[in-house]
Amino acid sequence: MTKKLFQVDAFTSEAFKGNPAGVLLSDTHLDESFMQQMAAEMNLSETAFVTPGDDCFNIRFFTPYAEIMLCGHATLAAAAVLYDQRMVAEGDPIFFKSSHHHLYVMGDRHHLKMDFPILGVSSVPVTEDFTDTTGLMPDALYRSEHGWYLAWMKGVEDVHRAHPRIQHMRHSEYGHLIVASRPQQREGYDCFVRVFVPALGIDEDPVTGSAQCVIAPVMKERHGLDYYTVLQDSSRSGTMSVRCVNDERIEIEGSAVIIFEGVVRV
Repeated sequence: MTKKLFQVDAFTSEAFKGNPAGVLLSDTHLDESFMQQMAAEMNLSETAFVTPGDDCFNIRFFTPYAEIMLCGHATLAAAAVLYDQRMVAEGDPIFFKSSHHHLYVMGDRHHLKMDFPILGVSSVPVTEDFTDTTGLMPDALYRSEHGWYLAWMKGVEDVHRAHPRIQHMRHSEYGHLIVASRPQQREGYDCFVRVFVPALGIDEDPVTGSAQCVIAPVMKERHGLDYYTVLQDSSRSGTMSVRCVNDERIEIEGSAVIIFEGVVRV
């Protein structure tokens, strides 16, 4: 039985920018070992596997090394493919069920708005262990309920120049690290971000929608912003806008470009 496979650049309207995600569509159940091997074969930061469910689509996310519970750019990519393939009419909502969350997307194959959960965060001390391991000295440090760390830097240049100690972080508790700041003056965006995930073999993620599930409550607490725009300052770069719907959900809006489609014959 053949399966359709796509590669989509997410959080960009320009090809070869943003974050590339694999999307595999199957009308039957997929074996977990197959999904892991396929993600390794794609060798992208994440590949989404989409199968039909009861009044929804089931979605699972795999890096080349492991399954993860939540992925923004792969969800955006999967929705763009479903609209493109006319499996859902453009403008109609798409309901995804992942292993941990219910996710909602609305839009068309080019521009989409996702409804995602807020991940609770708490302020933690900037310890010597953190600075020795990461090589960073943030203005403030936060930890999410799922183990992500958010290093809030004093300025945008600190985000741009950040060179975390990836090898030290790989097997430490800081292996999922967001580095962010708000510019002191208007620089086109309200929040500048970089994301490093060496714990999953991703030294730097090009664009990370799910990072906003951690950043959004901090932007609201520190700067009083319910709506803000984001530039992820990686080599590929990508943009999105974020709106806090309530204390539990956010909307993440961005664009996507389908780069290619093919057929998997195994």
